[in-house]
Amino acid sequence: MSRRSKAGGEPAKTRRRKTVGPKRRNLPKAVRTREPAKAREAEQQHRSAQFAILVQSIKYHAIYMMDKTGRITSWNSGAERIKGYTRDEIIGQHFSRFYTDFDRKSGLPTKALRQASLDGKFEGEGWRVRKDGSQFWATVVIYPIHGDSGTLIGFAKVTRDETERRQAQDLLEQKNKDLEILTARLRRERNNKLLIVAFSRLCSSAPRQHTRRVRLPTTLKRPSRQKQKLRRGSRRIRIPTFRLAII
Repeated sequence: MSRRSKAGGEPAKTRRRKTVGPKRRNLPKAVRTREPAKAREAEQQHRSAQFAILVQSIKYHAIYMMDKTGRITSWNSGAERIKGYTRDEIIGQHFSRFYTDFDRKSGLPTKALRQASLDGKFEGEGWRVRKDGSQFWATVVIYPIHGDSGTLIGFAKVTRDETERRQAQDLLEQKNKDLEILTARLRRERNNKLLIVAFSRLCSSAPRQHTRRVRLPTTLKRPSRQKQKLRRGSRRIRIPTFRLAII
């Protein structure tokens, strides 16, 4: 028989107890709370492994991790292809070895990490150095990495080789400069031709002036005093004929 309330005689509501399996009921409470944490940790590890595989498969970008001081902690295949270092050669090395001597002396690597930690990102481009000493034009992005508590634990850097684009840009700029020089020279030549044509028209339109010819004597005799002192057959000075144009 069902239980009834004292006042109205209606059946009273009964509470249903949650049924727990025999195995889970016998486990301690600490063990039961630890199982979801382990599942979450295993799922996070699985995602991290998938992300590592994805990063490792990228060949046209150099993607690697660094600690707070700038020493490399991870290295993908794209970084090995672009920079020439293998994973065993570069792990533990400082990333400033990729910069030129001028950039290292100016403190550019340290400034890049400082700006990334303060602004949340650093972007730049410039010449970088490979293992064999050759240089390539690179675009660089550096991101800070923070832990669960918000403290800085390292950096992630992405580098792309843009040497071909840089060479094409330099070639285009040189072509534009040559075109400007050629245009300026043609403009000067055109102006000179116009000046010559204008001057010739001005000369043709001016009235002609009559010229008068003056003939000088062909011989000049020496003074008589000198003639007495000279021997017979003294030389005469001949002066060529000149034409004077009086305008």
